Amino acid sequence: MNEHKFHLGLCMAGSISAGAYTAGVLDYLFETLDRWQEEKDKVKISGEKGQAGIPMHDVLLDVLNGSSGGGMCAILSAIMLQEKGRYKGGKDSRLYKVWVDLNDSGDKPLTLDQMLDGDDLKKEGKILSLLDSTFIDHVAQRTFNLEKEEVRAPGFRPWLSDKIEVVVTVSNTRGIPYSIQFAGPGDREKHSMTNFKHLMKFTTDEALAKKDESFIKIDFSKAGDGERENDASNIFFMQEAAKATGAFPIGLRPRTLKVPRKQVDSIHFPLSDIREVTEKVSGANDDMDIVQTNNFLCRYLQPSAVKPDWLNDDSEHYSFTCVDGGMTNNEPFEIARELLLRKPPERNNIPRTPQKADRCVIMIDPFPNSNEYKKEEDYKEPEDIFSMFPVLMNIMMTQPLFKLEDIELARHDDIYSRFLLIPTRSDRVAKPAIASASLGGFGGFFERSFREHDFVLGRRNCQKFLQNRFGIPVSAIEDNEVFRRHWTKEAISRFRYKKEVNGEMEYYVPIIPDMNVTGWNEETSKTESSNSIVNHPFPTYDWKKKSPGLRKMIWKRTGLIVGYAFRRRTKKVLKKTVWWINVVRILGWFIAFILLLPFLLVAGLPLYFIMRNYFLDRIMKPIRNNFEEFDLVSKKKKKKAAG
Repeated sequence: MNEHKFHLGLCMAGSISAGAYTAGVLDYLFETLDRWQEEKDKVKISGEKGQAGIPMHDVLLDVLNGSSGGGMCAILSAIMLQEKGRYKGGKDSRLYKVWVDLNDSGDKPLTLDQMLDGDDLKKEGKILSLLDSTFIDHVAQRTFNLEKEEVRAPGFRPWLSDKIEVVVTVSNTRGIPYSIQFAGPGDREKHSMTNFKHLMKFTTDEALAKKDESFIKIDFSKAGDGERENDASNIFFMQEAAKATGAFPIGLRPRTLKVPRKQVDSIHFPLSDIREVTEKVSGANDDMDIVQTNNFLCRYLQPSAVKPDWLNDDSEHYSFTCVDGGMTNNEPFEIARELLLRKPPERNNIPRTPQKADRCVIMIDPFPNSNEYKKEEDYKEPEDIFSMFPVLMNIMMTQPLFKLEDIELARHDDIYSRFLLIPTRSDRVAKPAIASASLGGFGGFFERSFREHDFVLGRRNCQKFLQNRFGIPVSAIEDNEVFRRHWTKEAISRFRYKKEVNGEMEYYVPIIPDMNVTGWNEETSKTESSNSIVNHPFPTYDWKKKSPGLRKMIWKRTGLIVGYAFRRRTKKVLKKTVWWINVVRILGWFIAFILLLPFLLVAGLPLYFIMRNYFLDRIMKPIRNNFEEFDLVSKKKKKKAAG
């Protein structure tokens, strides 16, 4: 029996509200895998391997990892794929309900209204974030749950590994201390460092969890057995990790996690043994497939042996507050790659040629980096601390995205170990293809139609990716152990497509066949499909109608924050002082208010409205300008100069 399978890892980059796009991609991918499996099962039952021309090779999803919104998608996917029955796609999908519906339901205020409300202030009694993040708790409680009787049996979904790993990044604000003792006679000094990158690692593989204690064992068969800290399945803890990886700094509330100390002790980050490749190496090691790649850097991963230095703290647990994982590692590609290397047969490097390819990482990135370079004549240096602050914030958020070696290899069509899936629309060349990318990724919270558009675009992009990009050459089928003997002439004729690689046109077959495909049209050079997903029109925001309400909500949230901050500060001051001084203070405040009352009535109210309008204009103008850049609102017509 042929045991060879194509192992798949999914890496989902940070997204904020653009997680709607990632969700759309995953939704179509899972739907396609389920439909293909159904057709393969029919062939196996009938015993006719050539029936309907169905490719019979196996693909196994082994790894789900991500950061921020991508990490939330990874954990949600791991949970919902455990359900019995055929995968429910589109509007019935949990992915849709989380990322498009958010907390819009019934007579409740829209999600944006909830984000600008004050439920968090009433509940916590303190300011944890600029936006009210309680809607995230409601969404998680509604959609991340799983009933024990609904959990699939092992092997029920053959394309999903029963020993799956789910890893998300978080930014650990407490930090993990490391000390390295350098070699040298009589030198007892240590070089101390603090690591703020943190990995929350989960697995259904009990043997792996025992061998590598950085993994937390998830047991879906115990879903619902206890709650919170007593949750025997650890699903609740995984849910909390999902909230933590998406806790965008300042904007959304941070989350606190408590893990066994041994989990932190065992975490290792992959180290790279970098080698420059200039020529093909043959015969040296079949597992280490090195090809000529124009001096690309090839990485051989090995685990770090350095352990945290706890300074004699032998506590059993380690608590830490988390913010968005994208701050420290927004595209954790190397984590997915390392985990995939460990899948049997274990390898030192993922094969890149179509003849050897048996695993790959697909990175889904809603925010491919835009080039914001300023020409010399346009560059202006920061004038003061206020103009320097956004520059520094941009560096902090953007530098973790710079992973040239991974992206460079992913864009080459002759490398089969990694693929990149990004938002594209043919009618928006050189323009952002998704609406939720506006306002630095927060735009999707403003309008449901933004999220709906991005979800559908994700499904459409995934369809095109599976049908016309994610494949191997027909000429390599019989040389590859995964695909050999599993593709009939009928299957090749139905699913093949043609594309240009290195200046030559060649036929390819998909690694994950889409059952909607009916054939390749030589005249149009396009794949024909029985169900082609049509793009939604690019959405718009009715600024004239909605901006007045938005102004009111922003001002309401601002007033709540200022009010709670003032009351909290006042309470602290009063508690620290003896009672008679507090009495004097209160009397002084009352007398000052009486004396200033005439001024407040005559000049205070006008000044209040002037300052309010000035403050709101400073917020609303950048929002409108950003929406204009994304074509979400029409640009204002400039008035022509008189004369």
